[in-house]
Amino acid sequence: MKNTLFLLFLALSINTSAQSLEFNTGVQLNSFYHFDYAYMSTSFTTKAGYDLNVGIDDVYLNRVRLRFTLGLNTYSGGLRASQISDVPYDKYLIDGQINKTVLRLGLYPVNFRIKKRWNINIGTQFSALLHEKVEAVYDERIVSFTPNPNEYPEVELIESSGNLNERHDSYNAKYYVGANIRVAYDIPISESYYLVPQYSFYTTISSEFIEFPYYVKSMQHMLGIGIKKKM
Repeated sequence: MKNTLFLLFLALSINTSAQSLEFNTGVQLNSFYHFDYAYMSTSFTTKAGYDLNVGIDDVYLNRVRLRFTLGLNTYSGGLRASQISDVPYDKYLIDGQINKTVLRLGLYPVNFRIKKRWNINIGTQFSALLHEKVEAVYDERIVSFTPNPNEYPEVELIESSGNLNERHDSYNAKYYVGANIRVAYDIPISESYYLVPQYSFYTTISSEFIEFPYYVKSMQHMLGIGIKKKM
């Protein structure tokens, strides 16, 4: 009962008279990155992907203008990472490309309109992994020391290599949280329709992978075009 009353109050608090509906698509460039960490060396390659989104703009909740989006995002990136060990002969190296498709929900609580045409939206996005494709190989070498009370320790060299898919059932995180800023310009083409060229910058706050290399983020630049209708 309390939940029903809350939803009813929320619905009554939203002024929908000034809503607009937008469909947009675009091409984005993605790069994985991370801050410097000891015992890890990485390099990343930028790859292209695409976005497909639907958005509801000009939704007001207690005089606060909000924007909501729901989209499909496909992105990829190349990576080469090596783990540096205290043991001189130990090594772990991965090299390849990671491809992902995610479902992304966006909420923008900070919105500016300049001269009735420019729109700046700042918010957060929540993503769920729909599909992953890992095209990478690994190369590992471990030196194992077995104590021997009567002689020198026994040393064993363990080496393995192969496809990264064979080593991990899942390599990517299932859910992501990120921040996004969008700049768009409304070009009127009729009384209620607008053409909307736009640029957005997105970065994940959570980690992209659940395996080595850890703490890797994603940074995406998207250039797109949309069509918007005033409701």
